[in-house]
Amino acid sequence: MSQDNLSQASLGHTAGGSLNSYGAPATLASLRDVLVTGEIQEYLGALQREVKRMRDSIDLLNRADQLGLDMVYLTRQEALHTFLRYLKGYVERQESKLYIVGSSLKGAIEMIPDFRDVLEKARRTESSPKKELHVLLTHPFYSSFRENQEDRSAGDIADEIFQSIRLLRQMGITETKLYKGTPTCFLIATDECMLLNPYPYEKEAFESFCLIVRKVDSPNSIYYQYIMHHFYEPWQNRRGNALEYQYFRLEGPNPGQTLSDGPDFFVIQDAKEFYLAAFLRGVPGLPTVVKKETGAGEKEDGLEPAAAQVPEFIPLGDQFVVKLLRVHDDGRVCEWEEFKGQQYFNPERRRGKVIGSHPGDFKEFAMVGVFSRDDTYRNPHTHKLEWAPLGLKGQPLPLFWTPLPRPRESAISAEGSLSPTLALLPELDPTARD
Repeated sequence: MSQDNLSQASLGHTAGGSLNSYGAPATLASLRDVLVTGEIQEYLGALQREVKRMRDSIDLLNRADQLGLDMVYLTRQEALHTFLRYLKGYVERQESKLYIVGSSLKGAIEMIPDFRDVLEKARRTESSPKKELHVLLTHPFYSSFRENQEDRSAGDIADEIFQSIRLLRQMGITETKLYKGTPTCFLIATDECMLLNPYPYEKEAFESFCLIVRKVDSPNSIYYQYIMHHFYEPWQNRRGNALEYQYFRLEGPNPGQTLSDGPDFFVIQDAKEFYLAAFLRGVPGLPTVVKKETGAGEKEDGLEPAAAQVPEFIPLGDQFVVKLLRVHDDGRVCEWEEFKGQQYFNPERRRGKVIGSHPGDFKEFAMVGVFSRDDTYRNPHTHKLEWAPLGLKGQPLPLFWTPLPRPRESAISAEGSLSPTLALLPELDPTARD
């Protein structure tokens, strides 16, 4: 009973003084009516609030159903536990479509065995030609803007992106592009449903909430909004933001030799410049020296080499520079152009990288080479006429190198291209919206 009701019930008492035997029953009856009425009013108020809450809940469920929302999870790990059960069955089909958007997949591939299994079974093979698997990762340059927000060391996320590409290639997955923008939402989608995991500004996404949504026949659905604007349109690259990459293993220091887990590099061509990342590594690190190998009957400049003059080992040093080879005048003029990127090499771990952007078109160059900054460390092997242009004949080879084929094939095969009609949404043909 409220204080106002009690005040009203006692008003007669305070105004008339003490109650006699005849006025007491009437006052008690009045108090009883006020008490009952107050309790009913309080009950009705609570009931009205509960009815409103139930109506709001029903409205929320209806809206969730219309938008295709199936479930909300506190973290990505919790959501993946459920979603991977579905994916494991889905990729067993003869025809499947799997689309992934994220900054890096390294952690998921290495730490979640089921996720790796799903990727391997989702890729297109000769025996499964109707499967599609497309991966859209963050361009490594733009990952630097995320590192500070997540309290990560400089270059950490970029290294994870490159390692993700290596892991995907090991599984035979090459339909990968790199998007010029900081990550906003992790996505895994099929032609039936998807997992969404937004990126907060200063917290890692895998610790943040996730949604699982299903495909519904509405252009306003969550599924349609994200499959169109977070995957399909970026992948189609109408704005020039989703770039293909090229990947190369470096040969050396002996011709025909490729060190185990040894030096490699990536190239991402943009409109007016290209991004290059060369990694100097090995097992457990880049060796300090490599035994020189001389093939049977090997000749240099047409002459038999003097055995006493051939060094037994090739020292590599611990300061390196990456150079790009330009060839002019039908090979008679060859110029090495130093790549001006950020350079780092840890002499104790024997690992490092040279990474950055370079103006121009990568296809203008004929070779990429890694040299020692100290001219003392030169490769005793020389360019041979059978592979080198005239301008390089007899000159020392780089410590590590790769000739660039012309014309080069794209890292993304023609079979990996996405249908312009977006078969996963046949009833909502995106081309009709243009």
